[in-house]
Amino acid sequence: MPAGAELHRAIQQGFRDSCAAVFFITPSFKDEAYLRGEINHAVAEKTAKGDRFAIVSLSFPDENGARVKPPDLLHSYVWKEPNSHLDALKEILRALPLSVGTPFWRP
Repeated sequence: MPAGAELHRAIQQGFRDSCAAVFFITPSFKDEAYLRGEINHAVAEKTAKGDRFAIVSLSFPDENGARVKPPDLLHSYVWKEPNSHLDALKEILRALPLSVGTPFWRP
């Protein structure tokens, strides 16, 4: 988002322009009204776009290995607990509602 953008509208536009919302959940996250609003926007996009929009939730451990579950609003969606950042990236890529076309190699 560019500086000066009205935050709420820019977030809404971002959801409309996207094919997924990714939520990174850590033990230090706080379920504040702001997060609830973002989840509500994601759920609305999922409802409107169906299989063309994914909600991806990833739970990461703290330094002691403790994890938390996603907020209640995300419980109806599968979440993952990746063991590494690479595993997290694999889960995100696997969840995206995109398909790759035929590879084309330039000579």
